[in-house]
Formats: sequence, C-alpha cells, structure tokens
Amino acid sequence: MLRPLFLLILCLAPACGSQTTTTVLAAPIELEEAMRIPLVSDRLPIVELTLNGVSGQKFLLDSGAGMSIIDLKQAQDLGFEIKPYSDSSSARGSGGNRVEYDSFVTAERLSMGDLVLQGGRLPAIESRVLSDLGILGVLGQDVLARLVVVVDMGASTLHVLPIGSEFEDIEDYLGRAEVGIGAWGLMPYDARPCPFVALEIPGVQGAAPELEIDTGAVTSSFPRSAIEALGLKATGTTMSQGLGGVFEEATYELEDFQLLKFFIDCEIKSSPLDFGLLGMDILGQFVFVLDGPGHGLWLFHREVESQRSETGD
Repeated sequence: MLRPLFLLILCLAPACGSQTTTTVLAAPIELEEAMRIPLVSDRLPIVELTLNGVSGQKFLLDSGAGMSIIDLKQAQDLGFEIKPYSDSSSARGSGGNRVEYDSFVTAERLSMGDLVLQGGRLPAIESRVLSDLGILGVLGQDVLARLVVVVDMGASTLHVLPIGSEFEDIEDYLGRAEVGIGAWGLMPYDARPCPFVALEIPGVQGAAPELEIDTGAVTSSFPRSAIEALGLKATGTTMSQGLGGVFEEATYELEDFQLLKFFIDCEIKSSPLDFGLLGMDILGQFVFVLDGPGHGLWLFHREVESQRSETGD
C-alpha cells in the first residue's frame, strides 16, 4: 500500500574541502539566562525568530542538518540581500542526493527570544521543501551543537539554557522549571557533526546499526540491517520529500522496541542510507534535551512515568 507524501529534512552537510560553505559556525551566540519560547508546529520544532530586522520568520531546529540554511526564493521576496560565493558548492540532502548552492544571506543579527546570533552566512538553497513546510530556513548543527535545548512538543515549548551550561546546570534547570519531573534516560551520542547513536540489536552482522538524531525528520527510519535483525513486518511504502528530492521508501511496523528504559511502538521506514533516523514521531513522544556541548540526548516520557507511579513500580 502506498502511503501519502510527507516531508523530511535530512542531514544537510557541506561538501568536504569546499571553500564556499562558511556558515554561522563562527558567529558568536549570546544568551545569559534560560529562556522559553513557543513552538509553532505540532509535528516539528519550528520557532519564529527575527532575522536582520524582519520578525515572525519561521525556522526549523534541525539536528540532522550539518549547517543552517535559508530558502533562496523566500529570501529574495523578503528583500534580503543575496550575495554570491566565489564558487558554487554542494551539500548532501535527503536520500544522499547532492544539493547545489552558490549564494548566501548574511545573518547580521538573528534573534530567537533572548538568544542573539550576529554575523555568519546562511547558504541560500533553492528547494520547494522549505516553503512546503511553511518555513524560511533551518538552524542546523552549526548553531545547535553550541546550545542546550529542551524540546517539549506536548507543551509546545522550547527551552534554551545559557551558554556554557553543563550537566549539573541541566539537572538543576529541569528541576526548577518542573520540566519532566521524575527519572530521565540519558543517551550519549557521537557528533559528526550531526548526532549519532548506536543500536544494540542482537543478530546484527558486522558493526552495530546507527541512528542519526534528526529533529527535522517527521518519521523515523532504520537501516536494512536493523530491520532484518528485528524481523519487522512490512506495511507498505510511502513517498518522502526532502532537500534531495522525492523518493519512495518501504514501511515497517515497530513494536516494543526498547530505547533506554522505554518501549516504542510506531511505523518506521527503511532508510536509503547506511544509517537510520530517530525522528520526531518517536522523539515527539518525549520531553527531550539535546545537549550539544555535552553530546547527550536526555529523554523523559510523561505517560510512562505516570503509569509507573500509578502501579507503584
């Protein structure tokens, strides 16, 4: 059975050795106190920010994007100055395809609540997927890797902790702000620069399959080795749209899959790459913390904790 088209942003990363891919990585970020701002989508962590004096611009916080980007056509329509790189370059988009770009918008001042980023370049990408999502751009790992963010889809709230926050600061904030009161699970990840975690699945031949923690993916996917080892039941196919184009993927039923101490039930896809995605269909069930500097994913599940307290476990 063919499922409807859904949207996906996947692991946008600059090509190695390119001299034209300077992004906002070196741009300073200012944030002195913890802040809360609303999320404006119930599917993905999308926020409104002000860019170069133009307020109300929607950006996706995408941990699966190696770099921040802006939509070329929308940027032109808003009157932003589009500047050329000295040479064209490319990035890897959804499904491993290449996305070409040769221009950028300077983020003279980007503010998200009390957080301020000044300077740096936002590569201007020509792709329908951003406008289809209703967003102007993406904040990728060149920003997120320097922050500690708490995403609470259930409360439609994003928390961002002060620059320099460490493990104890995160614990203290979660308690003071009463965000996810109870036991949290912590999963260290490997930053490349996007965050990756290894799956512990019996019966997998060779290296342990990996998932990229991707807040820009609506649906999670597993690599073929994990699907075969788990013996997942096929449920059909779906069409996916991302920065690399539109492609068809097989879907499977995932039941009682253990992620830390939690058990997950959902439909996943077969990844076209050698790694899978931990997307928002799973992450959105939790209150979760992405600790960029500490390379850690924190998970809290309100329903699981409620059930445990009711049964006295």
